Amino acid sequence: MSTADSRDDDGLRLLYRHRRTGAMGNAVRKLPDRSTLDFFRRGLEIARSAYAAGGEDEVYARVDELAGQYVYGLSSFFAKQAAGTQVPGTDDELYEMLLEDLYVEASGDARRQYIRLDNGALRVRTDDDEVELAYALVPASVLRDEPDRWAWWMHTDSSLPDAIGDGAYEPAFECEFATLDGQLDDGRGGPRTWAVFLTSYDGSSFGLPRPVVIRGARMDTIGAVMRGTIPVTEGARRWPFELRLLRAMIAPDEGDLRAALARCAEFPVSALGGRITPSGGDANPEDALRDYLDAVPGWIEHGEELRAFRSSLTAEQRAARGQVTVLDVGAHHALFCRSGSSRYFDQWVFFDDLWASAHRALADALFVYAQSWDPLRATRR
Repeated sequence: MSTADSRDDDGLRLLYRHRRTGAMGNAVRKLPDRSTLDFFRRGLEIARSAYAAGGEDEVYARVDELAGQYVYGLSSFFAKQAAGTQVPGTDDELYEMLLEDLYVEASGDARRQYIRLDNGALRVRTDDDEVELAYALVPASVLRDEPDRWAWWMHTDSSLPDAIGDGAYEPAFECEFATLDGQLDDGRGGPRTWAVFLTSYDGSSFGLPRPVVIRGARMDTIGAVMRGTIPVTEGARRWPFELRLLRAMIAPDEGDLRAALARCAEFPVSALGGRITPSGGDANPEDALRDYLDAVPGWIEHGEELRAFRSSLTAEQRAARGQVTVLDVGAHHALFCRSGSSRYFDQWVFFDDLWASAHRALADALFVYAQSWDPLRATRR
């Protein structure tokens, strides 16, 4: 499925964001209900019938069917309500019931920051004791009205469209960008390429690196520009770890990122934990690459020629190292999805202004997705 279509009806969509939900970390389900309130009213009826027939275990089994897939924490609400009789008549009444009984990793007044219901759209943030996750129940009409908030969460296909536009693009939402020289920038002006890293090396899924804008370059020249720029490695202006690693993978004669991303696909990125800084600094890409290779004991023999590393591993060799990778590279975009042995996927996304001007909603929604688990809280420019 590509970016899910919400134009054909006025029904409800379940959106699930979890790093083990496929290469993109997203799932979308079309539900038969016309509203979030209708979904929970139907669910309560099913849960109470299931409880009468088979107890709490039956309730949990039926809730997965109700939602179209497993959603961590959702069944807790129906299990707690299964022996009751209350049926919400309004969104406000439903919200109070959810604040009381829906599972989230928060207590007291803080639960209102983890459970949000307005404009008919429920958004929930929690964690499964390993990683943070989010889910939402959103009417199709809300998705249609503001696709630039939701399009990335709705995108489940591990590839991006190829079409390009005229390059006239400005991000629609407030977002702090870092530039290649480490300065903060508002993302405006000139040929540009953006890099967004949806990555985590611990249980955090929402404290993501600041998106990067590379000014004066498009995808065909970004590699040369990156290689010729010394990264900032400390403070608020620092380059994300992934961008520094990628720069070290770029060979001297390469202008784009195609080959360097393929090398990253071969390399056990998660083994570095997102915290490695080369002992000699990042100034010389060849020295930085050697330090990155040496930081993974036993992965590559010390002193092996760097050029030898640039030969491809087979898919079987990568699988033996516990890696699964998806790489989609076009003339004006690149999408790199990778997982380690835990099968938690990260995504690295690159696109230039030509691509963004043809896919505004998808580009804008990616910046929204990178900044917050709740698309409705993003602020328009």
